[in-house]
Amino acid sequence: MGLASIHASGGNKSTSNFQKRFNNDQQAGQTQNKNAFKYTVADIDKLYQPTPPSLLQQSQPSQETKYEITSEDEDLPMLDMDDQSVELVSNYLSDRRSSDVSEPEGTLPRSREQIDSSFPMMVPTKLRTVFVVDTNFVVSHLNTLETLRSLSQRFHHQIIIPSTVMQELDGLKVSSHDVTVRDEHGGKRQVAHLARLANDWIYRNLANLDSGIMGQKLRQTIDSNCIKDDAILDCCLYFKDRLECFVVLLSNDKNLCLKALTEQVLTVSFRKGMSAQLISSKAYEENLSRFGAHDPLQQNACTNQHSVLQFHELMSMIYNEVYDTVIEAVDHAMREEYETELELIDYSKNNLLNLREISYFIPHFWISVFGPLFQKSKMRQSDWKELPPFLLGVPTTPQEATLFTRFWEEVLTFLLANSGDQEFGRLDSLSRRWEGLIAQCN
Repeated sequence: MGLASIHASGGNKSTSNFQKRFNNDQQAGQTQNKNAFKYTVADIDKLYQPTPPSLLQQSQPSQETKYEITSEDEDLPMLDMDDQSVELVSNYLSDRRSSDVSEPEGTLPRSREQIDSSFPMMVPTKLRTVFVVDTNFVVSHLNTLETLRSLSQRFHHQIIIPSTVMQELDGLKVSSHDVTVRDEHGGKRQVAHLARLANDWIYRNLANLDSGIMGQKLRQTIDSNCIKDDAILDCCLYFKDRLECFVVLLSNDKNLCLKALTEQVLTVSFRKGMSAQLISSKAYEENLSRFGAHDPLQQNACTNQHSVLQFHELMSMIYNEVYDTVIEAVDHAMREEYETELELIDYSKNNLLNLREISYFIPHFWISVFGPLFQKSKMRQSDWKELPPFLLGVPTTPQEATLFTRFWEEVLTFLLANSGDQEFGRLDSLSRRWEGLIAQCN
């Protein structure tokens, strides 16, 4: 396989349904409890063939296409850049990383914690092929990434956006208006606008849990002190070493690619003529040649020490995602009730560090905030003081995981009582995924 390190050229759920499921599962649970090396470019180079004249005639516009920015909010087509602009963007981002650029006051990028709260937690695909994307790649080749995303189900891969990339896009949106590049058709594009397009594309797909896009969560790091290039490499190593994924770094930064190759992380830098189809197919072939086909009969999450670690990782993911969803729902309820007076009660969601603390917090504000939301629920204020430990921590068995998710799904249906269909749709998606993860461990 020739994946080269090429440096040269993702409605309101019926409460009764959740309640019935939870009650049934709880009874069942109680009964059971009783008793890089470096790629070579040769193979890909062989696939680069001149485009036949007939195809060129079909693809070329009848007259020169020029894209001029007339408004910051104007939607522009997703196009890749020409080679010179790709190098310009890569060098520009490298200079920003190495020079510790200070952003204008009031326009600082979001913190890693803020970015973390906006990413839904997802798990890698079964074959565990993941593409970690560098900032220069998402800015320069958004069209290629969109096609790569659309191929995710076919080739069983997933695109991961490091939190550092989101921070850098925040900075580019407000501080690179004077940097202009040309797309593949010769149209002029501002890097700031390209960064906004990339940012919008990422969050539009993150809102769809089946889109093939995954954001790096704050907990998904090996060394949380890493910054810039090293943070992106750390993201690669987390998914490679901790989650045992087949990782390919997409970056036009030569130095970062060299660091990645040193750590046995495969890399792809864009070259003229390269397509998302080619990247996907070669990565799939390489994965298959190294690790073979997926055999469901050999996958049992609780049969050996390795699988136990995998099981704990899955349970931790479920816990973290439940926590993230619940804390956002609690925060929304507090803000809806207190609005501008929220500061007067010394409230901060950052003080609610886990589900146990949330279980203390909800009854504390029961009369003013949460009581009305749980009016049709069987839960009362006093019930929150008697929750069993397995509902407040990381599940340790599939049975506990089932009870855990059913309970918090029920809680969320009431916390989201005043929300729209979109939030309940997201809860439905989360519920299905949790069920799927737990089913893998049975």
